[in-house]
Amino acid sequence: MQVFKDGAPKDAEAQFVRWRDSHPDGLVVNERRKAHRTDCFHITVPFYVIDFSWTKRAKYCFENRVELQRWVRDNNIELDSPCRRCGS
Repeated sequence: MQVFKDGAPKDAEAQFVRWRDSHPDGLVVNERRKAHRTDCFHITVPFYVIDFSWTKRAKYCFENRVELQRWVRDNNIELDSPCRRCGS
């Protein structure tokens, strides 16, 4: 798992976008505990607001569903309901 959040690392947003685009089977969980596939509309189409950043809120990035499920189990985390766009 990799975590990207503004300021840590310094270029977190650029690193997140590179990671997302290079992991077609990856999954991303946001701070609201909603999981998305890396091709989901919610994490690929930018919102047109002032000071927009993909990593303003932390993004927890997983290579695959097995890695995500292990993280959820090991950290006693409850994910939100599946994304209505991508079903993750």
